[in-house]
Amino acid sequence: MILYKADDALMCKVFAMTLRGAAQDWFHTLPSASIGNFKEFAIIFTKEYTSYKTVRKHADHLFNLRKKPDESLRDYLRWFKAEKANIIGCNDQVASSAFKKGLPSEHELYRELAITPSQTLAEVFATAERYALWDDDRIAAKKASKQVDHPTKQASQKSNKFEQKARDKRRSRPQEGSSETGTFTEFAIPIHQILAQVKDKPWVRRPLPMKGDPSKRDTSKYCAFHGEHGHYTNNCNAWKRHLEELVREGHCTEFVAKKAIQQIEDRDAAAKEPPQKVIRINTILADSQESGLTTKERKRKIAQATYVSQVTTGVPAIVDTPIIGFQKKDLIGLDLPHNDALVICIQIEQAVIERVHVDEGSAANILQLSVIQQMGFEPKISKLARSLTGFNGATSITVGTIDLDVHSPPVVCSQTFMVIDEVSPYNGILGRPWISKIEAITSALHQKIRYPILGGGIGQINSDQAMARRCTAQGLKKSKQLQFTPLRNQDQGEGIRPEDSPEKGWKPEDDVGLVPPDPGQPDKEAQIGSRQNPNKKDRDEGIRPEGSLEEGWKPEEDVELVPLDPDQPDKKARIGSRLSPDEKMELTIFLQNNKDMFAWSPSDMPGIDPNIICHRLHVNPASKPVVQKRRNFAPERVAIIEAEIDKLLAAGFIEEVSYSEWLANVVLVAKQEKGKWRVCVDYTDLNKACPKDNFPLPRIDQLVDSTSGNQLLSFMDAYSGYNQIMMYDDDKAKTSFIIERGTYCYKVMPFGLKNAGATYQRLVNKIFKEQIGRTMEVYVDDMLVKAPKRADHLKNLTEAFSLLRQYRMKLNPSKCTFGVSSGRFLGYLVTQRGIEAHPRQIKAILEMKSPSTVKEIQSLTGRAAALNRFLSKSTDKCRPFFKALKKGQKDKWDEECEVAFQNLKTYLTSPPLLSKPVPGEDLFVYLSVSNSAVSSALI
Repeated sequence: MILYKADDALMCKVFAMTLRGAAQDWFHTLPSASIGNFKEFAIIFTKEYTSYKTVRKHADHLFNLRKKPDESLRDYLRWFKAEKANIIGCNDQVASSAFKKGLPSEHELYRELAITPSQTLAEVFATAERYALWDDDRIAAKKASKQVDHPTKQASQKSNKFEQKARDKRRSRPQEGSSETGTFTEFAIPIHQILAQVKDKPWVRRPLPMKGDPSKRDTSKYCAFHGEHGHYTNNCNAWKRHLEELVREGHCTEFVAKKAIQQIEDRDAAAKEPPQKVIRINTILADSQESGLTTKERKRKIAQATYVSQVTTGVPAIVDTPIIGFQKKDLIGLDLPHNDALVICIQIEQAVIERVHVDEGSAANILQLSVIQQMGFEPKISKLARSLTGFNGATSITVGTIDLDVHSPPVVCSQTFMVIDEVSPYNGILGRPWISKIEAITSALHQKIRYPILGGGIGQINSDQAMARRCTAQGLKKSKQLQFTPLRNQDQGEGIRPEDSPEKGWKPEDDVGLVPPDPGQPDKEAQIGSRQNPNKKDRDEGIRPEGSLEEGWKPEEDVELVPLDPDQPDKKARIGSRLSPDEKMELTIFLQNNKDMFAWSPSDMPGIDPNIICHRLHVNPASKPVVQKRRNFAPERVAIIEAEIDKLLAAGFIEEVSYSEWLANVVLVAKQEKGKWRVCVDYTDLNKACPKDNFPLPRIDQLVDSTSGNQLLSFMDAYSGYNQIMMYDDDKAKTSFIIERGTYCYKVMPFGLKNAGATYQRLVNKIFKEQIGRTMEVYVDDMLVKAPKRADHLKNLTEAFSLLRQYRMKLNPSKCTFGVSSGRFLGYLVTQRGIEAHPRQIKAILEMKSPSTVKEIQSLTGRAAALNRFLSKSTDKCRPFFKALKKGQKDKWDEECEVAFQNLKTYLTSPPLLSKPVPGEDLFVYLSVSNSAVSSALI
């Protein structure tokens, strides 16, 4: 279509309609009323896209072409013709001169063209073709001469390769007549006859299918063991190996040849000999008195120790010490067979402690803090934190140490206990320090501990096998937290009962012992249990109890479920349980009146109006579209992918697409829940072609600071927040992905795109521009409504819901909590009192073993940086870690780093609380200056 003598307005409008892609995006960015006529429009457009114009090469370009020394004449001729074809209007004489100049002066064709310079370009090319044929013959003859000169060398190389492959194949495949453990046993009859006689026996196991292509096997050979063609039964290595196993198990011995019986007996006798190499595994390592020794002193102490073999014979009896042993009659009364631990009841000071584990693998004696508190000895605890390290490197920080008398009548010995505050089925552990002190001999099989006493007698402590099994059952419960509640009904003999006791017939006396602390006052009794409830004051303040680090935990207080629709009782919302009855009633009525703001399925979600916002990719026009090769998945994973695709199709989030220029693959990512998978799309190539949207995100520390100090909070989350924003129509096809049954593209903004977060932040800033900083805080899809005064909270919620309704954004009721005083926001614990570090971040460092590689040190510094606000003098505390990362450092992790690491763990056991300053309050600046850093705090 050609417009002739049309007005400028029509010309501009029609020209704009012809634009596509990046040109159309450029047109929409032009300011309003910035173009006066079509001529001005043409100038602006030409200026913008002049660089995209293809520049034609000039004839002078041919004079830059040169034949390379290792390039054949035919290749140079083909290259020259291709370059000339790109030049319009090139003179033949100029092209002939340029072709001759590109040849080396010593070349025969150069001499020929110099002798007859009047040739046309066609004649020059014809002459060059003749010389090219001669050049091709010369190159072929040269290659042939090389092969004639070195036939022996090439043959020897091939021979060596085949010999090496044959040797490798012989190494990887067992030889005939041998097995992995030696030669096969000799039988009196052929092994195919043995198979015919025993194939129906239950102890004969069927083999795995044969490998390889069945169509390529020798059909003249049949294996009765595999039931397939390919080899004879007598040559089947799988049957030979299985037959060896059967002989070792006591089967098929009647078929063994007589001369092989003696070989089997010799082999069995050799198997009974003790192995020459023994692996020793440590269980619990304690940061005890030896922690103050240097590395050399520890090595010297180890060298001075007397080595005692695990199995010692001929030990001379000591005259003044009775011989302690165990007999079969000691097993009477036990449930056999068993693998139970030693769990005893023992008197410590004036209290009898149940559930004490005697562990020879522990280098320390341990007691629970709750036990010490009930004994009344908490003030005597030495507040010197130490570390306990398990066999897997996990570290726990102790509360302190305490010295107590342990009574094993008639022996009384003083022992140092490490005090811990951890969830455990045991009240304490008696380790090697106590065992060696009383010279005890333990036997887990006989469930007894025996020790010498003065006068030549032997003392004995019996283990409670039933209690040991109860403790094991509680320790294996992963989903429930072990908490213990004291019950003080002395008439019924109740003590401290675990809430999650697996035994229905639990008896109170199993968990607590009652002894008179003062012989003169038998009525007063001391109760010792396993663990108390968390401190009530902490619960009221919103402090998270120790050990409750669930992944999905969000509110810091109990919540109640209230129905939103009487006709549909399953539709509920969560509100704080500490609200007054009037506040609960008002909040419930408000939520019921706004029940349309919650989405229970994708069909309840209309989406944001595209005229308000939609996601554009702005793909660089110079980027070449990428079509990823389809990945193959196992059948069970294909079923997972197709089930997710069906959900997206039913929700209207995706649609089928054809002839897409961009194509990505799906990726399965394992969730934290075992057996659950998340279906994602690999948009790596598409993201590389998109420019970064530099829309600013809010500063997390400022948001958290402005959130603390409020009396009531409401946490809100949008239902599939990203999917509520539509994709720009021209960019939908670029989000295409491929699966087994077809290709699809997104109609809504998916997760994984480069600027999806910036688009969503731009939307929420536009919606809540008047509320942010005053009654709300928003970070991408995390929304929080705050109220410094309880009376204003409902009014602030009304404003937020009004805006959500105006923009058609729906909330997810399962992720919203209304009217609470504390909760988790952006990785911090926010309460009315202030800000606290999240226990999960602290636990990540406390449970971290000492780094041994650069990557592990970098992980430690990253975790410490996340807690930077809660670490005083953080630079000094972490300086050894950064020093270890410097280039040229030989010993990355030295003793200085280890000391700093343990000090950091000790400090994190009681991190500070950050409070929001009160207007008008006097503040003080505290400075700390060291040789490496300057730290300050505003208090």
